[in-house]
Amino acid sequence: MEDQTTMDILLVDHSSEDARIEEDVLGSYLLNPVRTFGSHREALEHVFRQPGLTAAVPQMVFADIGTDPWGALDLVRALRRDARTSQVPIVLMAKSEAQFAKIAPPPERCAFLIKPLDLTRLSEALRCIGVRWVLTDSVPPGMGHGEWAESPACTVPAYA
Repeated sequence: MEDQTTMDILLVDHSSEDARIEEDVLGSYLLNPVRTFGSHREALEHVFRQPGLTAAVPQMVFADIGTDPWGALDLVRALRRDARTSQVPIVLMAKSEAQFAKIAPPPERCAFLIKPLDLTRLSEALRCIGVRWVLTDSVPPGMGHGEWAESPACTVPAYA
């Protein structure tokens, strides 16, 4: 039986090299286990394993849009459509602002992060979506995803 108390961070990136770097950065900043998927479809299959069963609700999602912007949008739409996952914070990542332009208009309640991922930009992305606590195996009493639900989309710019 799977432990339902652990709240994973989902990382979706088609590039295994980029994913390794992102895992290192996320692991140095966040306490939760990071589950990495090579496609948006695989991540959705993990979250919504079988209809009618409890969803594997992640604490947060980081998804690269680089090679599959439409897959990233499908991921966002599916998570937002289901009541169990509709408030999960999502950070969309790309190597350039031009890649983000491919998904205009941008989905609401997402942060946009220009890669490469580092602690400064990660911290700014988390601030953008209102994550104000260190993620752990459970949400602190009285705090939930709802406090950031009305946050607009924001972009963490590349270094000048």
